[in-house]
Amino acid sequence: MEPISKSRTTQYEKMMHGGENSVTLPIDIILEILSRSSAKSIARFRLSSKFSESLFSRPDFTELLLTKSSARPRLLFAVKGATGEGCFYSSPQLHSSDERSSSSLVLAADFYMDSPVDMSSEISGPVSGLIYISKRNMITAPVIYNLSTGQYTSLPEPRRDSKRYLGFDPVEKQFKVLSISLPLEKSNQVLTLRAGRVMSWRKINISYHEPLSEGICINGVVYYLARGMGYPGVIIALFDVRSETLRFLHRHGVDRLDIFSSIRVINYKGKFGLIGLQQYTGRHETELRLFVLEDLVEKQERWSRDIFRVKSVKEVDVPVVVAGVTATGETVLSMDSVSKPFYVYYFNPESETTERVEIRGFEACEYRRRVHIFIDHVEDLKFIT
Repeated sequence: MEPISKSRTTQYEKMMHGGENSVTLPIDIILEILSRSSAKSIARFRLSSKFSESLFSRPDFTELLLTKSSARPRLLFAVKGATGEGCFYSSPQLHSSDERSSSSLVLAADFYMDSPVDMSSEISGPVSGLIYISKRNMITAPVIYNLSTGQYTSLPEPRRDSKRYLGFDPVEKQFKVLSISLPLEKSNQVLTLRAGRVMSWRKINISYHEPLSEGICINGVVYYLARGMGYPGVIIALFDVRSETLRFLHRHGVDRLDIFSSIRVINYKGKFGLIGLQQYTGRHETELRLFVLEDLVEKQERWSRDIFRVKSVKEVDVPVVVAGVTATGETVLSMDSVSKPFYVYYFNPESETTERVEIRGFEACEYRRRVHIFIDHVEDLKFIT
């Protein structure tokens, strides 16, 4: 939807206050109408007057917009250049085969932000609409960014050699950043994001380990792969955002993890999961192995396992990476670098079919830029200022 103009702002104000030649509408109807605009349009509209600012700052409206966005999440693309600079784009995330045509569907990617971002170090998220960027450009400190509204806030710099994860506690509605020191330091830290207050890092006492992957936050717990002292192979770290405690899983039931060319930590229908991908170019076949943590009681782990083979179709006979798994159980695959055309693929394990969707809008990016894709990105107006 196009941005709402200032003239339309006046019309909405008249509707609210019963101005001349207007019909007064209940506030809940007005908010319902406006919630159908994009977060980017609303962010521009809220700057047009004090009335708009107060209207869109209402908690009931921000929750309404988040609910609608959560029902229709988007794909988020981080496009990284050779020298580290990069940009964010997003496109609709399609949810059923009725929305897709395997041969012709083309979607446009919307550009986020008005300047490049330094992606030479790290990004964490997105989590509930926010994303952590270690540097907004080559000289500034880390920031928490709301890609939908363009707002960001600077954070104090933690130790230079560290891996950081953004988490959200849904009980206390609290965002936190976990900083794990590298390689052999023991000054792990956590930062709580607080509106209108000075933020600082606090030391926490957790076991030494070396993070190996990106993280994913599910129901107040941040999961990521790691290597720990005294533990053979790869382990799984679980950081509880609310209690700020850490525990490890030792992958009982997750076999042959080292054979995959790429591994992704995922949210599988509200549960933590791992999905490994291995492409066999000689056989023109792609194998996917899905591991889902079904239950965790004390030190007992119960995993479910599935193996899928993507059929030999030319659309997937290119290097791909796993983006994640949708709420309906479809695995989203993506090309890992910008090319023309650029495709994402939806693999349905029940029908064993793969449908491709072309994404356009990366034309400004030079050839061979790396693309990192996230699924289930939501637009949220709430922000830490």
